[in-house]
Amino acid sequence: MKQKDKLTKIARILINPDLSEDEKLEQIKAICLIEVKSRLVPVKEFKYRIDQVEDRIKKESGFTVDQINKLTGRECIWRQMAHYMAWKHTNQSLKAIGQYFGKKDHSTVLNSVKVISNYLETDRTFREQYQDFLNN
Repeated sequence: MKQKDKLTKIARILINPDLSEDEKLEQIKAICLIEVKSRLVPVKEFKYRIDQVEDRIKKESGFTVDQINKLTGRECIWRQMAHYMAWKHTNQSLKAIGQYFGKKDHSTVLNSVKVISNYLETDRTFREQYQDFLNN
């Protein structure tokens, strides 16, 4: 319903002599509630807490957070996975994720998110392994 139509409907309710003040108020509340509900953004439900992300990575990789932060080369994928999973599946900010995983800067976490997102978009094998990882 357009804004103008809503206002017209409310005006008609207000001038209706057959309605009591309480009935008018209830009808106007109903119109307003529908309007508010239509503008709400759905709340994202998060699958993990950040410590659970750490546990999942440790279980799969065998590395603790301290060890993950020292990884180089191909093994640094575990740190990037931890950052990505925490970003994707928790309600933590980039800054909070960076602090949790070895006092990293938010831009480091953002880079990890971009790297893993790129792998997920372009590498079918990686995407399948990631899905298996999440489902186990």
